Formats: sequence, C-alpha cells, structure tokens
Amino acid sequence: MKYHDAAQLFPMMADDALQALVEDIRENGLLYPIEVCGGKIIDGRNRSVACGLAGVDPEYVDVAPDDPVSYVLSLNLRRRHLDETQRAMVAARAKDYYAKQAKERQVRKSVPVNLPEQNDARDAAGDAVGVSGRSVD
Repeated sequence: MKYHDAAQLFPMMADDALQALVEDIRENGLLYPIEVCGGKIIDGRNRSVACGLAGVDPEYVDVAPDDPVSYVLSLNLRRRHLDETQRAMVAARAKDYYAKQAKERQVRKSVPVNLPEQNDARDAAGDAVGVSGRSVD
C-alpha cells in the first residue's frame, strides 16, 4: 500500500528499532491498527513493514482528518521524542504543505494571486512542531 504524503513527514525507524517492533508484533500481534486515509497509509508505516517481516496480517482502519499534516504531527511529535533539530526537520517538510494549502485557499476564494510570503508557511510549520520559523530554514 502506498504512503500518504503527510505520513512521510517523519523518518522511518532505524533498523534496530524496526527489528524490535517485528519481534514485539510476533509475540503480541499488532496492537494498534494501521490508519489509512484515501487508500494510503497515513499512520503506521513502520507497523506495516514490521507486520510484513513478522508474517502477521495487518489490521487497517480508515480515518478522514480535516488536516492530514496536523493529524500526523499530533500523533507523532510526542511519541517520537524528537529533539529540536529533528522537529525542525519535520517542520521543514511540513512547510511546503502549508504553503500549498494557502495557495489552494486563495484559488478557492478566487482572489487575485497575492500569495503569502514564504516565511508565513515556514512560521506555520515551525509553530506546529514547537520550533522557530528560522529553525525550519
């Protein structure tokens, strides 16, 4: 199954952590279903890979968040225990999404093209993960 763009804001697990997840899934099964949005995995890429390696059939649940990037950020920022530099990397990946979202809103409103400054998207992405806009750049 393909991955949702929002799911790719965060890096995949390191090999040793993935192997530990594989072993846990072999022993305990998949405890949390893999979340799918629009036919693509939005949360659970590592669980999906681990299920394949463990020989366990994954369970899927459909979700339809209003803002997929905010949803993924909310699910992953705390459980990943990222430092400020890592959060800034995630925010940098989210920046393009926020800029695209602003542009789409303007098109829907049929407003003359007056796109927001690039810093607006940068700052929004930084705010979402708790770092400064400058850290995103």
